[in-house]
Order: sequence, then structure tokens, then C-alpha cells
Amino acid sequence: MVKLAEHYASLLHRPVAVVRKTRMTGATVRAEEIAGDVADGPAVIVDDMISTGVTIEAAARVLLARGAAPAIVVAATHGLRNRDLAPEPDTPDASGYSRA
Repeated sequence: MVKLAEHYASLLHRPVAVVRKTRMTGATVRAEEIAGDVADGPAVIVDDMISTGVTIEAAARVLLARGAAPAIVVAATHGLRNRDLAPEPDTPDASGYSRA
């Protein structure tokens, strides 16, 4: 995914930042650190597959905590929705933002 992210970054004339994540369970991901500067800039999260959305959510939280602009775009090769693990779309969480 880094090569794809680098391709998008070159098209958008933006730097690449990489979020390091650890999958705790099928429905739990912890994103702990970021390599690269995202302060005050737009972010595009690139992933190969979205099943539950927890990886995207964890990455978005780290990006926002490091100062990325709040409008985050997600690009994925495969978008799946595991109804057993994923919450309903448009359900605001405790932070007040929507998961849709």
C-alpha cells in the first residue's frame, strides 16, 4: 500500500505519511504512531480492503491527533462491510464524528 500511497501523493503534490497499526483482534486495531508530517494538511488514507472500518477509524484518529485537516479522504481497493463487526454507518461515536 505504500507504493500506491506514494503514487497518490505524487499526483496530489503532497508528502507521504505512514500510520503504524497493530491489529489486536478482528474488530480492534490500535494505531500508535505516524511517520511523516501531516500538520495542517489534508489527508488521504489508502488501504487495500475495508471490512469493519476499524483500521480506517484508528488511522483517522492518529491523523487528527497529529494536526491533519479534519476532512479526510479514504481510498480502498475493496470495500466490504462485515455486518457482524461493523457499526451502522452514520452512527456518531463519542467524539461526535460520523463513521460513514
